[in-house]
Amino acid sequence: MCLEKLPNREKYYAHINEHDSDGKFKCTQCPFGCKRKSALLKHQEIHLRSFTCDNCDKNFVDQRNLSRHIENKRCKKPIIKCEMCDKEFDKTHLYKSHLRRHTTEKPFECNICGMALKYKSALVQHILRHSGNKTFKCDQCDKTFDNASAKKRHLSCHTGEKPFQCDICKKGFTFKHNMQTHMKRHNKKKNVQCMVCDKIFPRESRLIYHMRSHTNSRPFGCDLCVKKFFNKQNLIKHYKDKHPNASYTITTSDATVAKLVWQKIQKKLKEGGKFE
Repeated sequence: MCLEKLPNREKYYAHINEHDSDGKFKCTQCPFGCKRKSALLKHQEIHLRSFTCDNCDKNFVDQRNLSRHIENKRCKKPIIKCEMCDKEFDKTHLYKSHLRRHTTEKPFECNICGMALKYKSALVQHILRHSGNKTFKCDQCDKTFDNASAKKRHLSCHTGEKPFQCDICKKGFTFKHNMQTHMKRHNKKKNVQCMVCDKIFPRESRLIYHMRSHTNSRPFGCDLCVKKFFNKQNLIKHYKDKHPNASYTITTSDATVAKLVWQKIQKKLKEGGKFE
């Protein structure tokens, strides 16, 4: 109407009403008014749009306001904390994958030999070994490998490269697992001991899971028969072997059960009781 620019939506609506002070058609969701019904219907389209923030699920009427909301960092992705070791994640699938470090769960099974593995990437590498196709060849000694990672690790034998460095003493290692073993020597003070059998563990999360072995608890029960199991993986195997056509849902995790057992043991010891 007059091409004047306004700093925000509220002042824009107020200004529009100056042009349409005698507007017959009024918007029920904002102060906007106009003389023609078609103009009102066009205007109301903005209230039907929904631009949702993926982080906090807040809705906005247009992309500009959503972009401003994200740029100003007014929201944060929800943090998921591991109840075993307090490590934090912003994605559910990463949290679920991490949980397997604390449990015996191995959901990925090889359809050739039946071997179960914790991670999909490990299953892919395992299946390659069955194929016998070793397509990755070392340029220096003609040794062949079934994946690029194995070839890369091998090459360090020729180059002398030690890409894995200890954070404490800066000693270098060819392989990551060698560095991790070395670092445990620096962290001996952090070792935790089982109060029942005196077994030592490098961190508390391992001890928490171990404590279940001192109980007769079988918290994972089959919904179709009376069988009960020590861990989730055994229950899954039972369903596959004994009830192959049945559908089932297991809501409890090994990590949750281990945490509950640990809390009960600590409470009993705190009250002066003995755990045997």
